[in-house]
Amino acid sequence: MRIRKRIIQSGNVLMLILILAFSLFLITLASLLIIHNTTVNTYKSILTDIVESDEATIAALAEKGLSETAILQVLQKSHDKERGLGRTGELVVAKLDKGKVTFLLSNKNYAVPTYHQIMEGKIAGPLKMAFMGGSGFIKAIDYRNVEVLAGYAFVKEFNWGVVAKIDAAEVNQPFLKAAYVAAVMALFCMIFGSILFILITNPMIGRVIKSENKFRSLFDSSTDEIMIADFAGRCLEVNETACLKLQYSREELVSMSLRDINSPDFRSKCDETIKKLPEAGFMSYETEHMTKTGQIIPVEINAKVIDYNNSKVILEIVRDIAERKQAEQEIHKLNEQLEQRVRDRTVQLEAANKELEAFAYSVSHDLRAPLRGIDGWSLALSEDYNAQLDERACQYIGRVRSETQRMGQLIDDLLQLSRVTRSQIQKEKVDLSELAQTVVEHLREAFPARNVNISIEPGLTVTGDPRLLEIALTNLFNNAFKFSGKLPLARIEFGRTVIDGRQVFFIRDDGAGFDMAYAAKLFGAFQRMHKQTEFPGTGVGLATVQRIIHRHAGRVWAEAKVDQGATFYFTINEAS
Repeated sequence: MRIRKRIIQSGNVLMLILILAFSLFLITLASLLIIHNTTVNTYKSILTDIVESDEATIAALAEKGLSETAILQVLQKSHDKERGLGRTGELVVAKLDKGKVTFLLSNKNYAVPTYHQIMEGKIAGPLKMAFMGGSGFIKAIDYRNVEVLAGYAFVKEFNWGVVAKIDAAEVNQPFLKAAYVAAVMALFCMIFGSILFILITNPMIGRVIKSENKFRSLFDSSTDEIMIADFAGRCLEVNETACLKLQYSREELVSMSLRDINSPDFRSKCDETIKKLPEAGFMSYETEHMTKTGQIIPVEINAKVIDYNNSKVILEIVRDIAERKQAEQEIHKLNEQLEQRVRDRTVQLEAANKELEAFAYSVSHDLRAPLRGIDGWSLALSEDYNAQLDERACQYIGRVRSETQRMGQLIDDLLQLSRVTRSQIQKEKVDLSELAQTVVEHLREAFPARNVNISIEPGLTVTGDPRLLEIALTNLFNNAFKFSGKLPLARIEFGRTVIDGRQVFFIRDDGAGFDMAYAAKLFGAFQRMHKQTEFPGTGVGLATVQRIIHRHAGRVWAEAKVDQGATFYFTINEAS
């Protein structure tokens, strides 16, 4: 491209030299013509003045009675001394007498023409005009058969014709010489510029030819079809791959249009692309090409506007995507099969969940009855035989009742975890601040003796299921109340912060905390960080919280230190 650009630049320089040389020649020629016309006008004025002056002189001398011979001598002396007309200048006085012409005065001696030659022939034009009684200026052939510029007049007193003339060749010679010099100079500039252009561009043209041969080699050896077309869609150039793929010869393709190469279903798309491409500059799209034998080939086209032979054209890197299309069809088929499997498995899972739910309720019902029996009979034993039992036996009965009650709470928690996992989410706008306030009021009613300073940031809203989010907040606040229970004055805070550009909610307490080395098992069912005797519980609450948060496309995690409190963080709709 650089070499081609330099050749173009050199050609532009040559063109500029030629234009300047020709312009200089035209300007010089025009100037010479103007000067020539001015010179001719000057001679016209001089020659006219001479004959008018001579005419007046002759008339004045004739009135004084001078003879014709004396008047001719005066005219001769006057012109010899004062009125030189150049190398070819001449004053002619001739007399017309009864059809006979006599030359009375002339600076040179030539054969004298007859009256018939003057008045009826093509020579002695100025003298003819004088004999006809006129006066003025003329460019004509004189009596020598030479073109002259002449002033003429008729002296009626003597029937004289007076002519002052100069050869046109003498007037034109300087201008012709200058024009010849200008033409030679212009021709020299043209020849010099052409030689210079050849010397400069010959090596570059060789490199361009080599480069274009290399381009042609690369153009034809590309495994993709390459086509160059104008904005009417006519093919200008194609590579060998395009000929092989489409089963046409190069001559056939360059006589076709891009529209002809496309299958009938995609020709309107091809027309639309060609219309949009000049403004867009580049477009990529998929279409179908049709071979000479009618075979349909799916292709991907990258179309770009480029400079080609000093004009804008369309370049197309046409890629066969038949294998990709086949792979896409296979993937589509596999996706359909996978979706069907998912639907089948979903139906099976829903059926299994329903069976599990029925089993959970059945187990709950079946377990609750004997648990209530154990608790009831233990209470009856304690009440009816309390006097007969020693202190240790009463403690044993109390332990039995406590464990049965704990077992009942565990069953309730498991059922709640099961319902949280399986229940359908009903999303709406939820004010977490109001939910938290409701949960705290219930806790204060349940633990009226607790002295807890609780801070809830107002206006914390999300989109989610209010029922499930209330369960999550209840479990988190329950934990905060429980693990700060040994403090005379506890502090619990519910608020919002930003971490890594995302909105994060938190519940912070200043209670017992826990060792972060065991944080990985924090949200597992039945996982506990503290002894049952120290902080009672089933170990299901945080597992329930995690299930709820996950169902709301969020995350939950915790940070804590032993005896320095804990902070539980969670996000809602993190994917959005």
